[in-house]
Amino acid sequence: MDTGAPLPHLLTDGQRAVLLFHAGLTPDPDWDGTTVTIVDAASPENRHVSWVIFDGVYLSSLGPPNNEALAGHPLYGAGLGAYRAHEVHNSDLVRTLEELNRVHRHHRSEAFDALHHLIVTFHDETFECLCRSWETGVISASFPQALGQAVQSLRVGPAAFS
Repeated sequence: MDTGAPLPHLLTDGQRAVLLFHAGLTPDPDWDGTTVTIVDAASPENRHVSWVIFDGVYLSSLGPPNNEALAGHPLYGAGLGAYRAHEVHNSDLVRTLEELNRVHRHHRSEAFDALHHLIVTFHDETFECLCRSWETGVISASFPQALGQAVQSLRVGPAAFS
């Protein structure tokens, strides 16, 4: 991912979620470190945009902590690092939510056994998701075009990004 301005966006309909963010590009070998590139999500310029579609979503969130406060995350001491994607095995979050759901008259513990706990850490925010499955890809598009495809993918899945 772009470590400076990944601009993550999350779209969800409660069953499926789509996470979009700017992909990291190959560094310019002529860059001397004296300039910066301002990235605007509304720009019509094509960039490499990463997409992740999550199916069977039980929970999804995009928010704190940012990279400077990541040490405050409960999983920081267990290997959670900045600018990375992680899968949490034996998740306390899944166990806690399963326990909360036990009051539901149709509660099924095995439904929680199939959940994956995923975390993606960005520069300014962290994404967390509990889902059954996910698929990833990268497209070359403007961010507004990618957002349009993400909206379609809520209905049709990854085929929207072809």
